[in-house]
Parts: sequence; C-alpha cells; structure tokens
Amino acid sequence: MPPKQGYRLAGLGLAVVLLTSCGSGRDSGGEGSGSAQAQAQAPADITAIPAELTFYNSTAPTESEELFMAKYGSVIAKKFPNYKIKYHQNTGKGASLADLIASGQLNIDIDISAADITYNSLIQFGLQDDISDLIKKYKFDLNRLEPNAVEVQRKFANGGIYGIPFSVTTPILFYNKQIFDLFAQPYPKDGMTWDDVYTLAKALTRTHGGIQYRGLASSFIHVLRFNQSSAPLVDLKTNKSLITADKFKREFDNMVRMYQIPGNELPNDSMSTQVSLFEKERTAAMMLHITRYAPALWSKVQDFKDWDMAQMPQWKDMPGVGSQVSPYYFYQFKTSKSRDAAFQVLMFVASDEFQQHIMRQGYMSSLKDPSHLMKYLAEGEPLAKTQNLKALLPAKYAPSADIYRYSNLVEKEVTSAAIDILKNGTNTNTALRTASDRADKAVADELAKQGK
Repeated sequence: MPPKQGYRLAGLGLAVVLLTSCGSGRDSGGEGSGSAQAQAQAPADITAIPAELTFYNSTAPTESEELFMAKYGSVIAKKFPNYKIKYHQNTGKGASLADLIASGQLNIDIDISAADITYNSLIQFGLQDDISDLIKKYKFDLNRLEPNAVEVQRKFANGGIYGIPFSVTTPILFYNKQIFDLFAQPYPKDGMTWDDVYTLAKALTRTHGGIQYRGLASSFIHVLRFNQSSAPLVDLKTNKSLITADKFKREFDNMVRMYQIPGNELPNDSMSTQVSLFEKERTAAMMLHITRYAPALWSKVQDFKDWDMAQMPQWKDMPGVGSQVSPYYFYQFKTSKSRDAAFQVLMFVASDEFQQHIMRQGYMSSLKDPSHLMKYLAEGEPLAKTQNLKALLPAKYAPSADIYRYSNLVEKEVTSAAIDILKNGTNTNTALRTASDRADKAVADELAKQGK
C-alpha cells in the first residue's frame, strides 16, 4: 500500500469547523445529506450545467497532474465536457490537506483514497460527506459493486456511505518461472494450500552457482493486514490490540515459518528489502504481494519477462477463500460547492466505461462481477496476454475486518515481533505479547495527543 501521508494537526480544529460551516454553498442548495432540497427529483441532465471540480489524491499526494490525467482525469473530462477538471498536487510545504485547511484555502471537491488511509485523509479533518441522499436521489445501484467494498464504507459511516469504490486490490502470489525451471519444480497454480506453498518454498531455497536462492519473499504486512481469517488488529471499542488472539496468531505464525526455512531468512534482519529480492536481484522464487504490483512490474521492469501469478494460497479449512479486499474510493469532500456535479463523477467511476479504463491499466475492477470486463485487463500489455490474469480475482474475498485509524502503529509492532522471533529466537507468544503492549502504549499516546 502506498505510504501514508503525515499531517500537522495543531491548530486545525478551528479551521475544520470554519470549513465545515461554510461548506453548504453547494449546487444542490442543501445543508448536508439530509436536506429536503437533496431529496428533490434530480434534474434531467445535471451534467449539462457547467461546474469546476478539483481533485486530490490522498493515496499518492505527490503524483503529478500528468499521471492523474492519464489514470483518471482524461476519461472523466471526456465524459463530462461541461466540467472543468482541476487537480491539486501536494508539492510540499503549504500544499498538503492539513496546510490547506489551516490556511483556509481548501478548494477540493473529490479525493482519491485507499480504504486504509481514509481516517487520516478524510475523517480526522471532518471532511467526510454522507452521500446516501445522493445515492437515493440519482437512483445509484450499490448492488453492482463488490459487497465488501461497500461494507467497509458502511462501517466508516455508521450505516451511511462516504465514497464509491472504483478499484480493489488484494494479495496474490507472484513467481519467477526461471527459478522453478532451474530446480525442476512445478509452477504454482490456483487453489494451492499454504502447506503446498511452504513445501515449494523449502524445495526452492538452495544455493546454485554461488547464488543463494530464496523460496519465498513477501510484502509481509500486506498479507497480514488483509489476512484470510478476517482477524482485526484492534478492538474498536477498547482501542486495544488483538494481535495475540488465536485468529491473528495463526496468520502470523504461517508467515513467520516461511522465514524460518534455512536459507530463506530475512536479509539484513529487515522486512523492507523483499520486493528487491524478486524484481531486482531475482533470487526469490515466489513473492506475496498485492495485485497492484502487477501493473508496476509490467510498466517499470521491462527486462523481467519470466514471471507469472497464482491466486493467494488457501487454508485447508477455508477452501476458495482469498484475502480481504482493499478498496480504493472516490470521496466527496463536505466542503464541495458542486455537490451534485461531483456525485455524477462518483457514479461514473462505477460504470462499465470507467471500469474498462482502469482495467486496461492493469487495475482490478470494483464491480461485484467483473467477469464481462476481464478481456480488457492489461489490454495492450504483451506480457499479460501470456499470464494467468484470473489469479488477480479470488473465487471469494474474505469478509472485511474493521479498519482502525491507528492500525499503522499496530502493524509496526507486528513487524517488530516477527523480526524479534527470526533474529533473536524469541517464542511467538512472548514476541506478540510484548508487541501488543508496545502497540497499546503507542495508540494510547496518540489518542492522548488528540485529546481523546
């Protein structure tokens, strides 16, 4: 998942209140999601009314306008010729959301954000807008969307909804065919169990020609964040860590054992070098990473051709269940002055037309059943035509666990616990209990800073 953006919180409270109070100057004429005006019959063609919409990308705030237009803006502009599409890039000091709020210069209508940073990019500033009234007003059908992606929004908004998902990602298995061929091992396939992968990892961890090959690398925290057991990291009622619970411990132990294979130990006792082992050094036979890693490989590693994908390994007692889904959303800001116009864009990103556009770039659809669009996936990418693209879509997503605002603090300690076990030989119960205590303190300190 892209790195989380830091924010300056001091002095923002008053600014948020002021922005919220002045955010009623919308084209719908309403004061919020419950206004009588918003419940009125929708105009025949709201898109005929000129509007100016400014976008922000909390998931990749420093992304250039050129990239924004290529990924999203150009197709939106084509669909809505009466809308002037603008983009705000975080270019540094004074340009972050926090800075804009503090200076009273926030003029953004739509934010692009991954689910796991929603609290830090939206809710902490009070910018969320329950769009349930607009969904009703324009008769938008939520049932066409991946149910887990909608459910995440329901949890955020206490039954309401703040954003519309336009893409999803989930961990899967990537593999280097050259290493499998070198050691005469069968390629991974969809439907493998975790024990199958563990056996393969052991068989592929060996030295050849003076090179230490590793059976498995991973984006460790992504696998645990979106674990198949739907084990949450934190109890939302108590703000206490749940990483010592049996469901999470099972997932944690499964990943740690991969690095206890002799020869497959963590390089430099660090989790941060895992991607390099697969795409640069090319000494890792398998790599667990999110599906969004595929378009990154297609676009930036032109000389790496002998790789393919398989679905996430499964638990024997949970056949067919993949990882949890990680949705990406288009959110409307509460302060938007063009609320109805902005919602037309949110409806559009769930359309087949927009979904085709993002799937051509290699990103997975947010639709409940995208099978009719799979032919567009990575269209124009020659290598993809030879690969197992159906691996990007599990037979079934695991139910989504609660997303916690300070999960990053807990995840940091989960990684520390794994390193403690692998480097120092600490037993799992002790390592996780110690990590849980540290996580609880870190969360408590953060809550104290916020006065909560």
